[in-house]
Amino acid sequence: FASTRRFVDPSTGAKSSMQLGVTVNGEGCCVAGRLRREAIAALPKEVGGAVMCIGQLRRFARERWM
Repeated sequence: FASTRRFVDPSTGAKSSMQLGVTVNGEGCCVAGRLRREAIAALPKEVGGAVMCIGQLRRFARERWM
């Protein structure tokens, strides 16, 4: 069971493709939760929107050059 967090695109309020998961294979779920919270706190709130933009760029590049 991974401790996960789904990010939201602040411009639309929709859930983005950015997802963060931490797993410790049942050996310390409190540690996994703390690591997840600290990692999320260190990321900017706009990270979900940035991930969506990068995905659009990748799709554009793939369509153009393949």
